[in-house]
Amino acid sequence: MEDARNIPDFLVQGITYLLPKSQDCQDPPKYRPITCLCTIYKIYTACIAEKIYKHLDTNKLLAEEQKGSIKNSQGCKEQLIIDSVVLEQAHKDNQNLYVAYIDYHKAFDSVPHSWLIHVLQIYKIDLQIINSLQQLMKKWTTTLQVKVKNHWIMSDPIRIQQGIYQGDSLSPLRFCLALNPLSYLLNRTNYGFGMHSGNQEMQRVNHLLYMDGIKSYAATINYKN
Repeated sequence: MEDARNIPDFLVQGITYLLPKSQDCQDPPKYRPITCLCTIYKIYTACIAEKIYKHLDTNKLLAEEQKGSIKNSQGCKEQLIIDSVVLEQAHKDNQNLYVAYIDYHKAFDSVPHSWLIHVLQIYKIDLQIINSLQQLMKKWTTTLQVKVKNHWIMSDPIRIQQGIYQGDSLSPLRFCLALNPLSYLLNRTNYGFGMHSGNQEMQRVNHLLYMDGIKSYAATINYKN
């Protein structure tokens, strides 16, 4: 669709069901939100995701360290294998190894919409796609539904002002792309753990990424370049 402004609002509106995690139903954080979106909208964004992924894959723009939302990847399994090899080599060669785990607080909910658009511009995504996504984001709304005494109560529509849209077919790829520049910046540093295999050139493992989960490596605790 050339102009996303022509998409009816109801196609972009989600329904977020609040499912209780425990018997403590008086505390809002004790609910797990599950958002359902219109199937037609999800098909539309899935087509856009395919276009964007093809561009990123053809031009080798996605960081190799990221295994989330990457086709033909085993995801966490690949990262666990790399991590186990690093640990085994450090133990075998009696090398120093320092690791840090980074867990973003509410990562998917906190990405600014301005950055989601800007990162598409950084990687030169088709301008028509960027404009379409920008218009769609302006229409993102959801209604909250919670079950109280066997009756469902629904809120008024709530505008999604930041973060990715839960349930959207494009959201995982957009989130990975939003973190992509971070991999580039990390790899520009001198940090990392040197991996060697026989007579092959040493490879430096700086960090591993799976969606918002980051594990970084260093051979020294000295953080000065």
